[in-house]
Order: sequence, then C-alpha cells, then structure tokens
Amino acid sequence: MIVTTDMVRISCKLFYNTITFPMDKEKQLELDIADTIIDRPKGFSVGRRHFYLYPVTLGKVYLQKRIVESLDINKELLIENPYAEALRLAESKNEECCLLLSYHTLQGKEEVLDNKKVQERKKYLEDNLGKEDLATLLIACLSDDKLSAYVRHFGIDKEQERMEEAAKAKDESGTLTFGE
Repeated sequence: MIVTTDMVRISCKLFYNTITFPMDKEKQLELDIADTIIDRPKGFSVGRRHFYLYPVTLGKVYLQKRIVESLDINKELLIENPYAEALRLAESKNEECCLLLSYHTLQGKEEVLDNKKVQERKKYLEDNLGKEDLATLLIACLSDDKLSAYVRHFGIDKEQERMEEAAKAKDESGTLTFGE
C-alpha cells in the first residue's frame, strides 16, 4: 500500500512531503533508504503543536509489533479501501492507534523508551486529534514499514539464508568440517 501526498493532505496538513514523480521501484527504494538514513520526517500539526512522523527504525518495528497486532487489522479491507479500514480502527481502537502514532512521532531511543513522554503524547493526540485525521495519519504509519524491502535490497536476506545453511551443516560440537 502506498500513501500519496494528496491522500495525506485530505484531512491534515503535512509538511516536508516531497512530490514524487513516476520512477522505477529501485530508484524509489534508494530514495526511501536515503530518507531513512538521514531521518527525514514528515510534519503535521495537531491543535497548536507540531509533530513529525519519523522513519521507522528496527527497534521501533519490534516495539510497535504488539500494538499493530492488537489492532486486529482486516487485511482484505486494508487492501481494498485503506482509508475505510483506518477509519474503522480509529473509531474502535482509538487508544492503540494514538499509542502507535505517539511512537512514530518520537525520535531516538531515549524518547521512545521514555514512558512518561509516550503516555503524554498519546493523551494529547487522543484529546486533540479527530477520527478522520487519525485515520489519515494511521495510513501513513502503517504504510511506512519498508524494512523487508531494505533487507532484500541490501542482500541481508540472502546472507541470512547462507547462515542458516551453515548452521544446519554444523555437527553437535559446533564445528563445520569440509572434505570428509
């Protein structure tokens, strides 16, 4: 699922979105990797406060996994009509959606692991963000997981497969013997 700049602008103001022109997937992936490396955020305002959606790091992926699983996302509806599914989640799982969004708006390990800051941010978003805006931002958060594409691009998946093959070939003592 791809979130377009126009989709994100439907109900909230996002800043620092780059206008993308049609290009091949490899080039777009390289640009996404560069954005992740330099931590290029997407900004939005809620009330009088301004927040940024920071690129997802490996640590955030694992931290947010339970939250995403607790949302009980209807994958079929998410594919057919992402906004309708996001709106359903914003209405039925508001607290979890705001928590997920809170983690996306925090940068760095210290902020993400500061439970007081996470809870304050979640409470502010619950009190000040409308369901439609939350749904739009939720789409941006859920579509931001490009980790598997990065793993394939850098060949980490192939290296993992080679390591698994080597682990299978080891004997019980943990050594690998060639030529017997």
